[in-house]
This record gives sequence, C-alpha cells and structure tokens, in this order.
Amino acid sequence: MHGVPCGGWCPKGRKAEDGPIDLKYPLKETPSESYIQRTEWNVRDSDATILLSIEPTLTGGSLRTLEFAGEHKKPCQHLYAGDVSGADKLKAFIDEHGVKVLNVAGPRAGEIAPRNAQTGQNSLFSFNSVPQTSQARLLLVFTPTSVSYEDFSRFGC
Repeated sequence: MHGVPCGGWCPKGRKAEDGPIDLKYPLKETPSESYIQRTEWNVRDSDATILLSIEPTLTGGSLRTLEFAGEHKKPCQHLYAGDVSGADKLKAFIDEHGVKVLNVAGPRAGEIAPRNAQTGQNSLFSFNSVPQTSQARLLLVFTPTSVSYEDFSRFGC
C-alpha cells in the first residue's frame, strides 16, 4: 500500500472490530481469533515496535504491546500526538536499531474515534515536519484498524 511493503498477523477469520479485514491487506491469520495473539506475534516477528497514540499514557492493548516488546527483548518507542519532535524521534529510533521490519501499533479505531471527534483530528498521528529517513527499506506490520496508512503519508509512502 502506498509503495511501502506491509504485512503481519491478524486474528483468525481476518477479524477486526469493524468487520473482516479486506484481502487487499497482505496479512497472515493467527490460529486464534484473539487480538492479543495477533499483537504478540506482530511484536515477536518484527525488529522493533512503534506505538502511536493520542494520549501520552498507554492503556489496554497498547500497554500490552509495550509489555510484549519487553518480554521479547525488542526495541519499542512510544510517540503521541502533540510531541512535536515525533518525526525526529522516529528516524533516530529506526536508525539506532537498524530496523528493517517495523511493527506499527496503537489504539484500535473504536478507542480513538471519540477522542478524534473532541480534538478535531482526522488521523491518529501526523508529523508536521519529517526529516529524511534512513536508507533502510522498511516493512510495516500493522492492521488497518490500528493505525491508518494516512498516518505515514508524510513519509512519501
């Protein structure tokens, strides 16, 4: 999608809170319908995880993602809306850890929609100024309900 290779895991039956995930997204199904298995396997099979959220505090599945990163000894970075240095932090994180496969995680759409309505935001996270990214070719691992492709559009993807 948008010129960026993507993939990863989704629950059995391509389950998502808003219905089955479209086949255009190249995801593999886990044996379980559990979101938590999908979350752990995406952390496990990636070089690193980036957590994007509106709030500076992680809760629920996003917090569990952070815990899985620790359990699997995988680098993890949390960026939240309002952090004006987010783009610089993301670039430094990718470069520092030599990331080739990046798990992109965050709250499910149903968890952020009410907050977006209050704040007027139309995407989970956007960068106002994006520095030149590293030469590494990234494979993004995420499902359409966790983070929008629009969130990465400023990277020219």
